[in-house]
Amino acid sequence: MTINGQTVLDDYGDTDIQARGRDSREPRAGWVDGPLAGFIYHDLRHPLTAILAYSELLAEHDLDGLQREDLCREIRLAVCRMNDLISLLVEFSKGTATPRLEVADIVETVNRAVHVVAVRPEFRRIVIRYDHDGLTKGYFDSRRLQQVVINVVLNACEAVALHTGRIHVRSLGRQDHVEISIWDNGPGVPESIRHAIFQPFVTCGKEGGTGLGLAIVQKILHDQGGEIYLEPARKDGTLFRLVLPFVSPSG
Repeated sequence: MTINGQTVLDDYGDTDIQARGRDSREPRAGWVDGPLAGFIYHDLRHPLTAILAYSELLAEHDLDGLQREDLCREIRLAVCRMNDLISLLVEFSKGTATPRLEVADIVETVNRAVHVVAVRPEFRRIVIRYDHDGLTKGYFDSRRLQQVVINVVLNACEAVALHTGRIHVRSLGRQDHVEISIWDNGPGVPESIRHAIFQPFVTCGKEGGTGLGLAIVQKILHDQGGEIYLEPARKDGTLFRLVLPFVSPSG
């Protein structure tokens, strides 16, 4: 895949680090900073992996009509997510990445995000629960919120044990803001990095991790007037809390 004449994804879905590094050093008006570009390029691999897996299932297995329909739907969803990510990248590159505030449904947005992660084969045995209280419809950028929730839930799935992992996502819609809490029963964030968990390139040692995920999640929320918090250390896992402005259509 090429953007502005440079390869950013090779045939295996990996990022071209050298090209990205050169680009981040070249000042261009409105161009996105290196870490944010790296996050989006890296994030494209998730739907690409899903498309590859589902297409192989369609080609290699004797499936009934309903199963084929389900797989085709998942492929369409993955393509739509890639399109959203590419659109965001174009907006960032042009310096036009402003939140698109429109009436959206918080339950639908969070449900879609949870589904994107939950259907990945390696996470099928993790129990992910989602609950909502309060208002459901309001003005917010559902596309970016979905991306934020996907990445925090993905981090949670990668932190828990695959056979005993539990994740609880809960949203609360108020007149002026929405709160989303994401808890997992993993080992928790080490005390030595808790103070720096939202800084770029800080990682808990996850294999293949870049340490960009939470830093970019925080940036996306800040761009919308929101915030993400790591709650005090718990014996039963890790809890992140997201707060985002949320204006009720009736308010």
